[in-house]
Amino acid sequence: QRRVHGKYNQIIESTGFSVSLRELYLKANGESLLPVLPAILERVPHLESLDLSYNGLIEIPSEVWHLKIMQELWLHRNQVVQISTLIGQLSALIFLSLSFNRLRRIPKQLGHCHRLQRLDLVHSGIRSLPHDVWELPVAVFVCKGYFDEPPGGWQRAEFLCSYE
Repeated sequence: QRRVHGKYNQIIESTGFSVSLRELYLKANGESLLPVLPAILERVPHLESLDLSYNGLIEIPSEVWHLKIMQELWLHRNQVVQISTLIGQLSALIFLSLSFNRLRRIPKQLGHCHRLQRLDLVHSGIRSLPHDVWELPVAVFVCKGYFDEPPGGWQRAEFLCSYE
């Protein structure tokens, strides 16, 4: 078993997940996901892709930051206000979607994710990034006019919307 889709309130019992599971899509489960999510994540330590979008999450469960080989993390369309500094432990992370959240800041520890290639921050609440993150070879997707100009200009930013 490599992939499980449990979206739109079709939560699968946490006991049914295989330790070898690589992709887990739990999109749009809402509040029904919150009580079972930590137990699910503890049972799948080898996840490479996790989609928790459209769930109304205010915070990301700490178990997410222990998924060391995570490559894709989809957290868009939630209500997240803070990303843990433990995000720096996700050294295999290639893609991170934080769009349409209520973030206040991105921790500088994201700069430890040296494989990161795409960071989606459209309508995330983020207006600037720590210098450590701009040092990464990452394409950053933002809204020009809302986002503060990065050090060295806009060369590495992609604009999916504009407020100019």
